[in-house]
Amino acid sequence: MSVRFHGECLLAGAMLACCTLAQSAECLLGPGPLRLGTVDPVMHYMIDHVAPDMKDYCLAGTASTPASILEKCFDSVNHEFSKRYGTITKSIEESMARINAITLPVDGEGNMACPGSKNGAKKVTSAPIQLPYHIAPGNPKAQSRDLDDMISALKLDKIPDKALSVSAVRLSLGRGSAEDYQRAVRRLACVSGSEFATPEGAKAALAKAKIGVDCAGAVQINLRDAAGKTDNHSLGLGNSTNEAFYNGDMLKRPKSYRHTTDPLAIRPGDVIPLDRPNAKIVGHVVIAQDVQFEVAKKDSHLAGKTPGDKDIGFDTHPNDQLMKVKVGSSWGGDGPSVQTWVYNMRTKQWAAEKPDGSYFFDVSGPYNHPYAGQYRFNEFIP
Repeated sequence: MSVRFHGECLLAGAMLACCTLAQSAECLLGPGPLRLGTVDPVMHYMIDHVAPDMKDYCLAGTASTPASILEKCFDSVNHEFSKRYGTITKSIEESMARINAITLPVDGEGNMACPGSKNGAKKVTSAPIQLPYHIAPGNPKAQSRDLDDMISALKLDKIPDKALSVSAVRLSLGRGSAEDYQRAVRRLACVSGSEFATPEGAKAALAKAKIGVDCAGAVQINLRDAAGKTDNHSLGLGNSTNEAFYNGDMLKRPKSYRHTTDPLAIRPGDVIPLDRPNAKIVGHVVIAQDVQFEVAKKDSHLAGKTPGDKDIGFDTHPNDQLMKVKVGSSWGGDGPSVQTWVYNMRTKQWAAEKPDGSYFFDVSGPYNHPYAGQYRFNEFIP
C-alpha cells in the first residue's frame, strides 16, 4: 500500500504505509527531481535484519532526509527490538539487580535475624547494597591472602557454614554466583560491627573482606540468567574461576557463539570483550542489555580528554544516526552497574553516557579499549 503525502507518511491502522522506492520522488517529497542520494547502508542492514515489512519505508532515509522521517524509521526499529529481545533485556536487568542491589531480610523495625548474635537479631540497612569491584591478584600467594582475609571476616574459622565454605574460593576470586554473594552479604552483616547500618558502610566492609565481583564474574552471572542456564559448561564456557572471555578464547567456540565485528550487529545478550589498550591496562568484558537507535536533533560537541589530557570531543550533527547500547559489567572503582555507550554511525566514534547525563569520549573504542566485535550465544535468537 502506498500513499501520496508530501514529506511525511500516513499511519494506517497498525501499519506505516509509505512510498516504495520504485515510485517517483513526487510521492514522498512532492513534485521535482529525485534528490534522495544513495540509500543509507545502515538502514539496509537494520531493516533487512529486524523489520522486513518496513523496508520500503525506511530505505528512503539518507543524510538529507527530514529528521521526522528518520525518527519514524528508528521508532519502528526500536519497537521491533523491544518485541524481539525484550525477554533477554529483562532477564539481564533482573540479574544485575541481584548483585548491584542486594537487600537484607529485615523486619518492620530494620532488624535482621542473626542466629547466635545478641537478641538473635541485628539492626541493618534496608536499602539496596551494591557489591564492590574485586579482581583476583595475579599471584597465588596474594590470592591465598585474600581467601584468608575473607574467611576471617566471615568468621568461617569459628562459626562454620558449609555452603559458604564451598563457595569461598570463587568469592575470593571475584567469581561467585549471585546466590554465593547474597549468602556472603547476609553472613557478613551478622558477624560484623555497625558497618551494615548504611549501604555505603556495607560496601566498604565487603571490599575490606575481599568480597566483590570482577567484570568476567558479573558477565557470567548475567549470561547464565539470560540463557536460563545454571553452569558455565552448558554455555560452552570455561570454569567460572578461569573464564575471562578473551577474544582468542571466544573465537575457538564457533559451535557455541557467533562472532560479528560490526557495532550495528550488537544485540541484547551479546558478550563484548574489549582488548587491552596498552600493556599497563587489563582488558574488560561487558554484556549488552539493551539496544536503541535515535536521531541527533542538533549540532553538539561533547567535551572530553584523552588519557594524555589532550582536548578532544564527540561531535554530532543534525540527522546523525546514533546507536545507544546499555551494557552491564563490574567496573573498577565502582562495581556492578550499567553504562550507556553511544555510537555515531557517521563518525564511527564511541562515547559513554554518565549517570548525570553528561558524556565522555572514548579514544580507542568503547570504554577506551579496542573494540573487536561481539559474541552471541547460539541459543539466543539472532
